[in-house]
Amino acid sequence: MSCETRGRTIDLARELSHVHPSPLNLEPSPYRLIAQLLDRGRPNAQTEGFFSPTWRNVPGRQRLCIRDDREDMSTAPSARFSFARSGVPQNIGHRGYKALYPENTLLAMREAIRAGASAIETDIHLSKDGTVVICHDPSVDRVFDGEGLVAAKTDEELRRLRTKKAPHEGMPTLRDVLKMVTSEKEYEDVWLLLDTKMDNPKSVIEKIGDTLKSVNPSMTYWSSRILLGIWHPKFLPACATHLPELPITNISLTLSITNKYFPLHHPQISAYNILLPALSGLAGQKFVRDAQDAGKSVCVWTVNDEKWMRWARKLGVDGVITDDVAQFKQIEGEDEKESDGVLMGPEEWKWKAWGKVKFWEYFAWGFGYYRLWQFRDRGV
Repeated sequence: MSCETRGRTIDLARELSHVHPSPLNLEPSPYRLIAQLLDRGRPNAQTEGFFSPTWRNVPGRQRLCIRDDREDMSTAPSARFSFARSGVPQNIGHRGYKALYPENTLLAMREAIRAGASAIETDIHLSKDGTVVICHDPSVDRVFDGEGLVAAKTDEELRRLRTKKAPHEGMPTLRDVLKMVTSEKEYEDVWLLLDTKMDNPKSVIEKIGDTLKSVNPSMTYWSSRILLGIWHPKFLPACATHLPELPITNISLTLSITNKYFPLHHPQISAYNILLPALSGLAGQKFVRDAQDAGKSVCVWTVNDEKWMRWARKLGVDGVITDDVAQFKQIEGEDEKESDGVLMGPEEWKWKAWGKVKFWEYFAWGFGYYRLWQFRDRGV
């Protein structure tokens, strides 16, 4: 197999024969050859093979390596608590245990931790009177037995609401969640990923800081238990002013937005939370490797299918955000199993499945840029 570049013909098979020598007389696919060629010449031996699919039956193919020496590589606050543990991605409950319990409730969070979650991802909004509450949507209509915007209701009004899904739970405040994870011994190793929604005013950052200090005044304490999720760069100046000690993770629908507004060298960014389709493919693998080389963690969301859970584990991400904590707990305990590789995902060469993933990737690209424009900085 050969290709022509700049007028010169390159024999790809021969070029790669010394990179991953194989005793099998197999003609590699073009995609795998290109992936291995891109991997060639990387200066860090620990990450050699990261771009390439893992084939257990071929000597020389390495398991994807998770970097353990990242703490001193980044100038941003350390997010080491969010790194993979013992080479396995952390199990992060998406809005608690969303698959079985009403999302973003104290019950869902407790049950997620009981089922094996090491962290909880939850969502932040501000009430009319400035209380930081836990709710994904800007309105209460979808989840609760009420109508209207969270920002148009007082804390007292929000507390009277109950989830439509049984058992009918109330809407917690951030303070409620913080008191829960700090008052019970079984939660002492649990950390929180606070998703700060784009539709919040910039003042939400100061309110988060005030709430943290009301439970424990030591920001050093919170710097190892809170990962502050930011979608929009408009929040970064407020983070530098009010929460400089907290590690920040960029939550993103697409690597295009991340690379433009939250690049790997950004001095405030300690971690990345990336939508699953954006990490499938060569660009996703390269991003995971480069971020970890830069001393930063990478989580993927939202992963609910077993095949994609195994794919995420093989990819070498630091955390898997999932609605079904118990399902990923089972994957955590498995011996690594063979799959089609990690270039495209678990169904690498099934083009219908791949096309579906790419469709959502491009949709997320357009939607992500629209949301950035929609909630652009207007000085609020």
